[in-house]
Amino acid sequence: MTDFGSQLLQVYQTDDLIGIFRTSLVEAERFPRLARTVYEKGPGRAASHLTRILEDAKAKGEIQVIDCAGVANHFVSMIRGNQYLKVVLGLRPPLKGSEASAFVKSAVDLCLHGIVTPSSAKRKK
Repeated sequence: MTDFGSQLLQVYQTDDLIGIFRTSLVEAERFPRLARTVYEKGPGRAASHLTRILEDAKAKGEIQVIDCAGVANHFVSMIRGNQYLKVVLGLRPPLKGSEASAFVKSAVDLCLHGIVTPSSAKRKK
């Protein structure tokens, strides 16, 4: 997932894709097919690809997840969250190097492990 997230972040932060995203947001109402295509070829395709990866890992017993598609959609959303929005809005430069790695690692950790440790989950019962 780390490699997948790193590649996704890198691709999403290219000038071309940022321009396409900005344009599709502005023109979505006038050109709904354009908006649909941008989604299907971008975040939709990324989530579908990750869903297949997670389903393979689940079949091998490497992970236990009920909804692979839901997890994939959440992960792609994390990569395209507030930090990405800041880049799109020109509020910050693209994430690179150790900052990008830490960002992706955080999304992977949250996706795979959540925010509750097993010991704290037991205490709440």
